[in-house]
Amino acid sequence: MNIGKKWLASALCAFALVGMAGCGGKNETEDVRITLSETMIEMVVGETKELKASVVPSDAMDKSIMWESSDEKVVVVDGGMLTAKEEGKATITATTSGKSATCEVTVKPKSETRMK
Repeated sequence: MNIGKKWLASALCAFALVGMAGCGGKNETEDVRITLSETMIEMVVGETKELKASVVPSDAMDKSIMWESSDEKVVVVDGGMLTAKEEGKATITATTSGKSATCEVTVKPKSETRMK
C-alpha cells in the first residue's frame, strides 16, 4: 500500500471509531434506563391516576417518552395520565431510546353507593 492509501485507511478507521463511540465516548442509548413509579395498579372504572416515568441518566440525549396501553377499552394513557374505562386488565408501556418499562393495571367495576 502506498502512503496515500495507508493514510486514507487510517483516517476512515479513526472516523468509524469516533462515530461509534460518540462525543461522550459511549453509545448514548446503551446506558439509558426507564423506570415507572409503579409496576402494578388497581383502579375503579372512571378513576384517573398519574403514572410517572424516570429516565436515567439525567443527561440522556433523548428523554421523550412514548406511552401505550395494551387495551384502550380498559385503560387509556395520555402522557402518563391513566383513565380507567371499563373492567379488565391492561399493560401500560413507557418507551424511550428503545428501552421500555411496564405497569400492569387492573380495573374493577364502580361499586354502587347508596344514600341512606
